Amino acid sequence: MAVGKRTKSIVNTAVLLAAISAIIAAFVVHQFFNLMLPLALVIVAISTPTDATAFDSVVTGRKFSNSLGNTLKMESLFNDATGIILLQAAITWLTTGYLSFWASTGDFLFSAIGGIILGAGLAFAVVSFRQYFVRSSYNVISSQTLIYVLTPFCIYLLAEMLGVSGIIAVVTAGLVHNSEANRSRFSSPRQMHLGIQLINFVGEVLNSFVFVVLGISLVRIFANQYNTIMGSIKWLATGVLVYVLLWGCRYIYARLWVGDKKRQTASLFALGGVHGTVTLAMTFSISNQVSQYWFSFIVVVETVVIILSMLVPTIVFKFMLPIDVDEQNRPAQLEQLRHGMVEVGIKQIKTMDLSSVVRASVIYDLRDQIQKNTLGSFF
Repeated sequence: MAVGKRTKSIVNTAVLLAAISAIIAAFVVHQFFNLMLPLALVIVAISTPTDATAFDSVVTGRKFSNSLGNTLKMESLFNDATGIILLQAAITWLTTGYLSFWASTGDFLFSAIGGIILGAGLAFAVVSFRQYFVRSSYNVISSQTLIYVLTPFCIYLLAEMLGVSGIIAVVTAGLVHNSEANRSRFSSPRQMHLGIQLINFVGEVLNSFVFVVLGISLVRIFANQYNTIMGSIKWLATGVLVYVLLWGCRYIYARLWVGDKKRQTASLFALGGVHGTVTLAMTFSISNQVSQYWFSFIVVVETVVIILSMLVPTIVFKFMLPIDVDEQNRPAQLEQLRHGMVEVGIKQIKTMDLSSVVRASVIYDLRDQIQKNTLGSFF
């Protein structure tokens, strides 16, 4: 439902804004640094996709509008396909000297619409298969969970094999599975609980792993591209200009088309376009499609864009956004409530007519919930 209500916003931000800002930025970079226009488009296309995980990291601990935050996250889920198609068109232009607008547009529509259809179709088939077994005597929770975990990987690989957007296919499949969760919470509660805990665990591991890989990759980039970095600051100027241009396009879009046209809202929307691992992955994907010199140049330029897109909002949000006091106080409040509940429970147990063994066992279990049992009482 959330995606359905924001379809117009998603199309505007993930397709129109991404494509128009890429074209404008590429042309300006071409004029400023006398780079070949196809090469400029390659650089900007790689910088087009935004990263929801990176966005969450820069707003942690700050109050951010839920509506605006959801808009930014929805954009990041779908604008990867736009960036990939733009990059493919730019690489074709760079290597052949020709650019076909209609062919590129056709590729984009085939990739995006094909990804939606394939993702929805496969997800519906998997959901139907799983729901059939949930309601049968053959249901095995471990097997169901394994199918659930492997589904996005299989859908992504199949979509890429068929030439459609694997990212959009997986996002669409995720929306279908989300609807499944809302309709089957009580069909198999143990299975649902295990699935939620497993997904939360895997999500935390992958989110942390993403930034570990990003950090290691950036260190290697600066180590391997030392001569390129020290030989000229053109890479630095290009990276800064690309970031500023994309920020400016996002700001203008927010002032003109977003419902709330306040300067602060526009600034938050512009700063919320954080780049991360998708940009880095797209950079390395062209290592064999351009010369080594230009690949080294593109790598350090994109590194600048990634660092700026994460560093600038992290600093600026500290001045623009208030501290999320509720988030900071929530652990202490939950701990206080838990202590109070345990104390009430212990008092109630002491008034009951129970054997000393049962009373001691129950009180031990209650105190264990707030880590009040000593090692001696454990043994």
